[in-house]
Amino acid sequence: MSGRGGFWTWIRVGLLVVLVLGVGGCDAGPKGPGEFQATLQSPVPALGAALLEVKGKGITGFAPSGGAQVLWAPTSTPDTYRVLVISPAPGTLRFQVAVQDRGGPKPTATVLNVATGDNLPVPVTDQYRVVFSRR
Repeated sequence: MSGRGGFWTWIRVGLLVVLVLGVGGCDAGPKGPGEFQATLQSPVPALGAALLEVKGKGITGFAPSGGAQVLWAPTSTPDTYRVLVISPAPGTLRFQVAVQDRGGPKPTATVLNVATGDNLPVPVTDQYRVVFSRR
């Protein structure tokens, strides 16, 4: 009997090892340098520009997306940037955020100012927000 019980004990231990290795090997998402796609969600369908404050650890730069132009500069606050997104054709404003680790937390953004495609200022409300998605 003890010989047979030992066999089943080893089978259980083997299954436990396979289970632990399988769970430990699961990928939590992309790692390393990469980009987030940022999209400004707005109640105004045809925006021409937006001034944003973007915060996040490990941000290395910003780039245009969807035909927009992007100008940016760091602020005096660590990990905080002012980003100006300008589109020659009014519509949805998009840009890229380059980061050191795509697996880290997503950046956050505050909308400071927006303008229509005709360069008319639009009051900023809580209906404006920037959504970040991993690329």
